[in-house]
Amino acid sequence: MLCICFYCFVGDLPLCNEARKRLRRIKGRVIEILDTSYKLLAYLYQEHVIGEIDYHNLRNESEMTNRNAVLIDIIMRGSERSFECLCDCLNSDVNQAYLVPCLQRGIQSTKSSFHGYF
Repeated sequence: MLCICFYCFVGDLPLCNEARKRLRRIKGRVIEILDTSYKLLAYLYQEHVIGEIDYHNLRNESEMTNRNAVLIDIIMRGSERSFECLCDCLNSDVNQAYLVPCLQRGIQSTKSSFHGYF
């Protein structure tokens, strides 16, 4: 039998509960140091991680921590692919690779990766 649910049709699985819990646990620290630059937002928009309205709302938000909190909330509601796109961009395009291990595994295993933030 062929499945026609939304996720199978789109080919994108929702973010797993473990990753969602991990993001919720580290959100406070990540929003303090994540740099949601134009380049990061443009990449996430181009990859359809964030929609046009979210893109413009994030760009117009003057407070960096508010912008970061909204972006992490979007990622938490998003898909596995959305999370991987964020990690890929942090790793290569915006020079924030030190955040990726924390996002992927959690604070406990990557305290040294934050260069003294924890």
